[in-house]
Amino acid sequence: EAYDKWKAAPDSVTILDVRTPEEFLFVGHADMAWNIPLANAGFKNVYNITNGMEGDKVTDPGSAFKGQPLVNGWKNSGVPWTYSIDPDRMVLPAASPTGR
Repeated sequence: EAYDKWKAAPDSVTILDVRTPEEFLFVGHADMAWNIPLANAGFKNVYNITNGMEGDKVTDPGSAFKGQPLVNGWKNSGVPWTYSIDPDRMVLPAASPTGR
């Protein structure tokens, strides 16, 4: 549904990914997503992507894929996602003055 909403109105619907920058980079993300960790940016009309990016793990004990996140989620729904980074779509947390 989120992808369909974005596809119908890409100029007025924004896909935000509120995971850490590391998750955004290494797990992958929706192709059109903006990474804004924790989304504490004043957005009012928001929806949650049910089952997250990777989805649930296969639980069938006879499956060669048991334990892998291959059930539901954004990646397994047939919509675009990528590991490629557009730095302009990442809002990184500010570094502390002490470097910690």
